Amino acid sequence: MEKEYIHDYSPRVYQPAFIFRFLGLLTLSVILFACDGECFDTEPTEGEVTVVLNREQVRDTILIEIYFGDWENGDLKESWDVWSEDFTVWLPTNRYYSFVAHYPTENGLVRVIDGTEMETYESGGDYESCWHIRNDVVYLQLMQTP
Repeated sequence: MEKEYIHDYSPRVYQPAFIFRFLGLLTLSVILFACDGECFDTEPTEGEVTVVLNREQVRDTILIEIYFGDWENGDLKESWDVWSEDFTVWLPTNRYYSFVAHYPTENGLVRVIDGTEMETYESGGDYESCWHIRNDVVYLQLMQTP
């Protein structure tokens, strides 16, 4: 009986090597990219909040106010007029903020209010940790003009 000669490029030769290389690359990718989203080496003390507006029904500037805590308390941090659809603002983490958008309409100003506390949390194992920020989007969209 004649022995079967396996050519160097035969799939039988490369199949086990391919599987081991694929598993090695997959393991390395999981280790390197285990953190989802933005990853910080240390706990962040401030973060970026995205404020989502809609300007479809408004032709004027929108007054934006940021309050420490609930807006009813009146502890205003800052305010400004915006022309853009969405924008970002940097704020300290682990503190509650209220956001108020004043939309000018035909019937007067309409106030849209939302709030968030950007919380930090840690993920990862014993050897590497990864810090994240959650609750970093505020929706101040005017749904319909009254």
